[in-house]
Amino acid sequence: MEIRKTIIKNLTKEGIPQDSKDVMDYFNKSLKENPIPWIPRKNPITIEEIKNLWMPSMERNITFLAEDLGKIMGSLTIFYDLKSTGYKHKLKRKPGALNLTIDPNYNYFEISLMLIKRAIKELKKMGKTAYVKGAKESPVKEIMETLGYKLRKSTSKVHKNNNLSGDVYGCIIP
Repeated sequence: MEIRKTIIKNLTKEGIPQDSKDVMDYFNKSLKENPIPWIPRKNPITIEEIKNLWMPSMERNITFLAEDLGKIMGSLTIFYDLKSTGYKHKLKRKPGALNLTIDPNYNYFEISLMLIKRAIKELKKMGKTAYVKGAKESPVKEIMETLGYKLRKSTSKVHKNNNLSGDVYGCIIP
């Protein structure tokens, strides 16, 4: 498996990066068929969102993809430009929010761990920080503890309103 940045020059007929379309396809498919309960975003990603929000912000945000044999299996984005997503609660985040999406047909823990390790390396190189926050029901706490981080517990109305406990765990990285 390779962890890499988005290839911006490989565009689809819609004029968006193929990598972004691949993320959109697995995310939207998972919303319909196998939604991941701890992800609060319930609205599909659209071509327009990618064109109007993702592409203009690619220089301001940090994104890595997990790929194996030409298949995108996961994505990590650290949002410094909070308006660069169609997520309805985007402005409740703080700059530096780390977001993971993993194709549900693959191992969430393993792919997330590899993506976060790569993000930590990049953040150190850039002299930046980000924050990781995840619902109690997600593997985020276990992933970050595996990497040696101590997480702080808080509550989230967004998560509670999505039929979760509302308990979230977070930490600052690197």
